[in-house]
Amino acid sequence: MLITSMQGFSSNQAMQLAAETREKLSDDLFTVYLPEEEYILLKEGLLYDSIHATKLSEETKKKIKETLNVRYLLDVKLLNNKTGDSYGFYTNNELNRYEEPYNRNQETNTASALFTVTDLEQPSDNRSFTVKVNINPLIIDEEEGEQRVNVTDGNTASLKAYRKGIKRIKKSIF
Repeated sequence: MLITSMQGFSSNQAMQLAAETREKLSDDLFTVYLPEEEYILLKEGLLYDSIHATKLSEETKKKIKETLNVRYLLDVKLLNNKTGDSYGFYTNNELNRYEEPYNRNQETNTASALFTVTDLEQPSDNRSFTVKVNINPLIIDEEEGEQRVNVTDGNTASLKAYRKGIKRIKKSIF
């Protein structure tokens, strides 16, 4: 499998996640990341713009399959990444259900990612799915109200969404 892009992740995160993916899928699937294999593809005559096009041509897909000996292309796009507050305290009056807009999901971290898997042996077979992750705060009840603490951030949520997507790919392909 060739991981073609990881939009929304930093370069360092993308390299780390590609290595992690390679390790998780090593028993079942040969996995490479485009920036690591780019030179080989360029050397084989593919143009930089054709490799990094939003939609790869059939000719480019065929050349990638022959050159790198991969069956699948994986494109990942981080759609949403929201970091909530780390801490919140709400009195019993604020927790009243009529005050809902003031006290819901302010400490929740969310992320969603779109995964697109293309089978190079069946070019018309594109599978896309979205993974959404919510990391809710720890709620500590007290007499005067409640405290909400979330020690994670949006980055943690986005990494969790990516890992969840890779698990799903592993299950669906094998």
